[in-house]
Amino acid sequence: MSRVVILALVVCASGRAGDTPPASPAPPPARVLAAPEFPDEYTERYSKEGKLMTDAGEAEYQDMLAVHGNVNLTLRRFRVPAKVWELKSTKQMLDDAKQNMLAGDPTMKLRSERDFVIDGFPGRSFVFTIEEGKSLFRMDYFLMKPDLFIYGCVGEPADLERPEVRAFFASIKTMEPPPEEANPPAEPASTSAPPAHP
Repeated sequence: MSRVVILALVVCASGRAGDTPPASPAPPPARVLAAPEFPDEYTERYSKEGKLMTDAGEAEYQDMLAVHGNVNLTLRRFRVPAKVWELKSTKQMLDDAKQNMLAGDPTMKLRSERDFVIDGFPGRSFVFTIEEGKSLFRMDYFLMKPDLFIYGCVGEPADLERPEVRAFFASIKTMEPPPEEANPPAEPASTSAPPAHP
């Protein structure tokens, strides 16, 4: 599967906002995502960032891709629009992600899914079959408001059992934010009037 197709499939993860605001659980303590652990032997690296237009408004994203042979490891950071957080529960977001993936490619079949929680933050791991079962696509969705992180791997069935691939997915961890992120400095008060517009 080409790198373009991988990123196109990941883009399908943005769901539509619902109509009824669900009850929201108590937010977990302030944490940030730990750095992903891409294997050293995956030396072919790519990155991309930009903005996507979703049904809930514009959203920023950053992609990282590492390639070794026919195996692709991806990580997308997707800034979920605030409207989605207001209107959907995390379960609804993850359910919609699955439906969007299946709707985006009629040849894709869901092989397995499981929920997980890391430090109070919810996630769900999906494994899809693609190309008539010749390849598997694992995607682990991890929600840390305001972001959705999507860890992905495309390869043959045996590739998902490689030690470095298993280690990549096991690297989904959180950490305490650095002091500058935990306590950002206050912006100084403006001492001059804003420039006049013509």
